[in-house]
Amino acid sequence: MEGKPYDAFISYRHVKSDEAMEEWFCQNLEDYRDEGGRTKHYSIFVDKSGLSAGALTRNIISSMRDVRNIILICTPDAIESGWVLRELRIFILVNTLDAYEFDGVAKAADRDIDAELLSKAKYTGVTDRILPLVSGLSKERLEEAFPEIGKLDLQWFNITDFKGRRMEALHWIARSLGDPALSDRMPKEKAIPSAIPSASASMQAAQKAQKPRRRHHFGLVLFLLIIAAGGWYLYSNPGLIEDLLPSGGSMAEAASESEEDSGYIHVEEDPEPEPEPEPSEPVEEPRSVRRSQQSMVQSYFDMPSITGF
Repeated sequence: MEGKPYDAFISYRHVKSDEAMEEWFCQNLEDYRDEGGRTKHYSIFVDKSGLSAGALTRNIISSMRDVRNIILICTPDAIESGWVLRELRIFILVNTLDAYEFDGVAKAADRDIDAELLSKAKYTGVTDRILPLVSGLSKERLEEAFPEIGKLDLQWFNITDFKGRRMEALHWIARSLGDPALSDRMPKEKAIPSAIPSASASMQAAQKAQKPRRRHHFGLVLFLLIIAAGGWYLYSNPGLIEDLLPSGGSMAEAASESEEDSGYIHVEEDPEPEPEPEPSEPVEEPRSVRRSQQSMVQSYFDMPSITGF
């Protein structure tokens, strides 16, 4: 339960035999090792203030608001004292009533709790957090001395043979407590400085740093797959492009039509005129050639006319 720093409150009679059992359970719950060898650290509240009855009752009422469970060491000595029964009733009242006053709870703890309130305690799960350890008492004597245990039909563990059954009782309590309220709580001598990151924290930071890279790689692979699929589709369907073009046309015509449709006309620029060749200077013929040409012309005119034949 959130907001409750203590996993359990141990209620016992302040006599030597009961104190020995309380100290053993408290020590082994604070450094608990389960059957699989895993270690858990339960926070246990034990009242050893030695206050007067009035101040003690007020102190216990305040303490019950900070605990998740209550462990009862029920023995003949506890019956004679009456404090274990009183603390059981205070635990039920504080965890069941929606609102209460210290004086009202103190007076209500002196008498049996009514059936309606017990029914509410059972319905809300308060009774699941009451763990009686019974030593030297029969079932009838237990229910007579602790009426709420019988009325709520609570499960309890027999520790009359304390040395023989204490480990079994310890595991039963740990299973009932569940995970510690402060699961990361460690003894002060074993605490890790907060400035030194743990291995798990380093691994989590590395995993967070790798996530953007993985996303980037995934996007790149997906892009390449899309490109490859598109290329393969075009390769498998060579007539797809021709089917998209107008019938009887070509890609150039389709392009020109698309330009006309879009209102954009492409104007080709006139090619630059080629430069005219510069006139070459006349080459003077040799004098001997000119004389030969003149003599040929003269001989032609000197020939007799044959037109009258």
